[in-house]
Amino acid sequence: MEDHRQRRTEDRKTGRRVGTRLIDDPVVAATWRRTSRLRSYGLTHESFDALRKTQGNACGMCRRPFKDGETIRIDHDHDCCDREKGCCGRCVRGLLCIGCNRTPGHVERYRAVADAYLAAPPAQPRRPLAISA
Repeated sequence: MEDHRQRRTEDRKTGRRVGTRLIDDPVVAATWRRTSRLRSYGLTHESFDALRKTQGNACGMCRRPFKDGETIRIDHDHDCCDREKGCCGRCVRGLLCIGCNRTPGHVERYRAVADAYLAAPPAQPRRPLAISA
């Protein structure tokens, strides 16, 4: 009789009380969030884990190993897909730490501005262009 009550009050697979909402279970909620995030980039848990293993569980840019519990950013080409429909998965470039995740976007957006600045810094007098004959 005790065993029968136990089965009725707990889900055998999750150990969660029957009748509780999934979102109230932190483990289920975390799994749902991760699955949803991966799906938005066209990835599965298996493809994400394979990519992480390929990179040696480290940031694809600075090569610093990911720490336990650290949120790993998924880097993708923003010009590849229509973001409203989601990501196709082919435009995923790699996995990055939070610091490196900001870098590619800035470089892509401001490369021409940075090149112009470095070519003629405002604090230095303008040099005449050398024209070779």
